Amino acid sequence: MGQIVYADLYFMINFSMDFLCFFLTAKILSVKFNALRLTIAAVLGGIYAVCALFLSVGRVWALVVDMAVCALLCVAAFLRKKELKSIFTYIPVYIAVSMVLGGFMTALFNLFNRLDLPTPENDSDGMSIWLFAILAVLGGFSVLIGGRFFARKSSRKNAEVTVTYKEKSVRVRALCDSGNLLRDPVSQAPCIVVDRVFLRGVIPNEALVASSNGDISSLGSMERENSARIRLIPVNTATGEGLLVAFRVDLVEVDSGKGKRRVEALIVASNIGNTADGSHALIPPELLG
Repeated sequence: MGQIVYADLYFMINFSMDFLCFFLTAKILSVKFNALRLTIAAVLGGIYAVCALFLSVGRVWALVVDMAVCALLCVAAFLRKKELKSIFTYIPVYIAVSMVLGGFMTALFNLFNRLDLPTPENDSDGMSIWLFAILAVLGGFSVLIGGRFFARKSSRKNAEVTVTYKEKSVRVRALCDSGNLLRDPVSQAPCIVVDRVFLRGVIPNEALVASSNGDISSLGSMERENSARIRLIPVNTATGEGLLVAFRVDLVEVDSGKGKRRVEALIVASNIGNTADGSHALIPPELLG
């Protein structure tokens, strides 16, 4: 005897769970998300779940296809220009969240089976309806409570910084760093440390080279207009005292969740890599407003 599956209900369950997983992934990683992109990715996930019912492949290939689809869905939901490396953070977190919620779903299903709760008209598919309704309610509370918690947390610790110079702009995610005490000794302007990879093509290459090797002699070949924007920031490190090369751009905007706000700050190029919890800049708390 074949098994009857209601494709519309199956699609809605998978769509809802995918959207919730994407939402929680974004909140866990303190990443701003586009609701439309998350919805589209969740729709694609629901369609794939229905189509997968008709695929006849081995278990190993099914797992490979599932993992590949998860990666593509994360790309559709989160990938941004110049943040290609970040997708390798989104994918494992999304998969982990999916596994946790999947385990919760299975446990809840088994619980209702043991309770043998009455279903409408004794329909054999009533349990699916019960499960979907309960998951929708619990999922809604999870999104409401968890979303507010993570939103407050992320607004305190993360922001998006837009750097503009000569009509060229770059936007990066910044981590609030209370240890960032860098200031211009003359103007007392605070400094935002940005991964130099994201500043290529925005600020002069001479400034990037000087910040990379610490040799400020390369600054002598800069155009006068650019050299006038250079600031040398004294810094104390574990190996002694030194100088950092900072650059004054045309415009620095910070968005900590309340809209973009112009700030007075210098930009210091550095090799941040993976040391900033997935962010690409370090911003002092005073600039978050």
